[in-house]
Amino acid sequence: MAADVAPDPGRMTLGARDTQLLELRAATFGDELVGLATCPGCGQDLELTFSTRELVAAAHPAGEESIASSVGGYEVSARQLTVADLVAATHLAADVPEARRRLLYGAVLEATRDGSIVPAGELPEAVLDDLEARLGAADPVADTQLTVHCSDCGMAWAETFDIASFFWVEVSAWAARTLEDVHQLASAYGWPEDHILDMAERRRRTYLELVSS
Repeated sequence: MAADVAPDPGRMTLGARDTQLLELRAATFGDELVGLATCPGCGQDLELTFSTRELVAAAHPAGEESIASSVGGYEVSARQLTVADLVAATHLAADVPEARRRLLYGAVLEATRDGSIVPAGELPEAVLDDLEARLGAADPVADTQLTVHCSDCGMAWAETFDIASFFWVEVSAWAARTLEDVHQLASAYGWPEDHILDMAERRRRTYLELVSS
């Protein structure tokens, strides 16, 4: 029997990747997400509370892999963006606008005008804007927008939520806290690192409270 081959993560659509990250985040830290946003109207900092379940449930399933755009006589067929596309654009692009162009150009399967082939790099901005909107609609979890209302000035706006960067910040903060916990308990009791890490979270917190009391 042939061994199972692990799927190539680079071939995953961005929405599929983000859905898995949301599920992993919920399993690691719980369903509730808490973040901060700054009102573009008055500058007030606002705390946002939402859930991974809400984000996944609010997005309809990804559409067909092939996306069609028709603007100003240009006919474009494209595919959904993948993790490999994002990695390549990140490594090769000098700035965000260039990364956007690389992603959109890479998604184009074929572009024509009046029956003639048009290179992706020659598509006008209006066509690229429409293609970007259609790609977002086809893979909605990859472009999560939160509607935010400012209680101070009443302004409403859309805030982009990126689970990859959000989760990475959380994991980094958790790792730093865990190292600090190990340092405190090892210094106080002389326990080895693996012994401290094997403790149940509640028991570790109890010892930390005793050390700090």
